[in-house]
Amino acid sequence: MGDAPEKDQENPFLALVEEIRSKNPPAARVESDHECFDGMVEDDKGRWVPCPVCKARRDEAMLRMRLQSSGIAERYLDVGWDDLEMLPPFPLVRSVAERIGDLIHAGESAVFTGPVGTGKTQAGLLLVRAAVRAGFEARVVNVGWLGVEVRSTWNGGEGITENEAVRLMAQPDLLLLDDVGAGETRNAELERRLLYLALEARNQNRRPTIITTNLGVGSKSASRATLEQYLGGRIWDRLKPLRVVAFKHGKNFREREISVWAN
Repeated sequence: MGDAPEKDQENPFLALVEEIRSKNPPAARVESDHECFDGMVEDDKGRWVPCPVCKARRDEAMLRMRLQSSGIAERYLDVGWDDLEMLPPFPLVRSVAERIGDLIHAGESAVFTGPVGTGKTQAGLLLVRAAVRAGFEARVVNVGWLGVEVRSTWNGGEGITENEAVRLMAQPDLLLLDDVGAGETRNAELERRLLYLALEARNQNRRPTIITTNLGVGSKSASRATLEQYLGGRIWDRLKPLRVVAFKHGKNFREREISVWAN
């Protein structure tokens, strides 16, 4: 038997590649803030390696595409925690976002309730963003719009079937149901059926759901239905275990001054 090759023996193929690269470097591509050679840069040992700046930009572009695919609207794509005024309960929600894997593995749902403009949707979307960044599948759904899409197929129009709508909500690791109780039809029979089937599946698979709503939770009122009353006992029970997070800081972020119209 021959002697085993030494561990530090040079690979002739790699040496040839390095020689070719050194004599024929890729054409330079100058970016606005850095220079690289067709996505490659030379390190301190003279080796050609992937450009870290280009890689970071590709990763960020891919993340942006995944966020859009999850249902996050354009106006929210570039908003992060540092862009928010950290009034309660934003610090609580941020702490959960930083431990998003724990939330998803625990399967604990939450309801964000409060007046309009208090940041409920933004907080929920930042949880979705954290989930997507961590490699989980997440989706944002407005049940009112989902009902419109389903009904459009009843008369031969374009849209999605009830089965597709249920799967859309049932399958993601994290589901955000935004503005529940605002855009559904008067009796919401279709929307409730879709919610029941989707949340039953999610409950069976311990997948958490976040709901944002202007409806109250727990306090009954003769003039205003609570979220429990609106959803019904069967659907409400399938959200448990459940945490209610109240947005009652008293500020409406939608009323902030718009610079274009400022004097």
